[in-house]
Parts: sequence; C-alpha cells; structure tokens
Amino acid sequence: MFNGIERRQHKRIYKPFMASFRVTSQTNPFSIKSSWNIVTVKNLSAGGALFLYNSRLQENSEVDLKINFPLSKNSIDCSGKIVRIDDQAIRHIFGIAVQFSKIQGEDQKLINKFADQV
Repeated sequence: MFNGIERRQHKRIYKPFMASFRVTSQTNPFSIKSSWNIVTVKNLSAGGALFLYNSRLQENSEVDLKINFPLSKNSIDCSGKIVRIDDQAIRHIFGIAVQFSKIQGEDQKLINKFADQV
C-alpha cells in the first residue's frame, strides 16, 4: 500500500484507449522517424500516458502519439518523452510511460473533463 505523497499533477483515467505512436529523434534533425505502431493506452492524464508495447524502448526517447479519445472528433495529437519502462506480468510486453511535452490546451481540458466524470 502506498503511503507517500502523491506526485501526480493530473487525475488519471484508467480506461483503455487505442492509439498510434512513433519514435522520433530530436537530437538529429536528419534522422528518419520510425513508422506508426498501434498500441493500447492503459491510463491517460493531461500530463502523460502509459501504453503497452511488445518491445522495450529506451528511456528519454521522444515519441509522437495519436490517441483516439471519445470526446474529440479527431485524435489527440501530442508528443512526449519516455520517462519509465515497466515490465508487465505478460512476457515481452512493456509499459511505456510518456510525459507529454507538446499537447494542445484544449486536448488537456478534454482529458481533465473526462477524468472528472469517470
């Protein structure tokens, strides 16, 4: 049981969402972005997301995300940095925690509104 101080700034939505992501590289502007991969977002907040993927990615990698969100007619397009990799109980599945660095304010408001309703 967790008895420490809650460090999260945003409420989490513990509901699966379909999303696409790709790894980008900001350190080399001439590098080729990876192809889009379809994943399941396990939890979501206005500040970040945790998605499941079948390969271990590197911490601090930059990613683009397109999250299918029920309150938006278009996907939520955002970018962020991988801050943590969790081994899941299922072999060869990893929880990839991303902190958003670029997301529209309106999209953050939609996520917060949904988090308050759930």
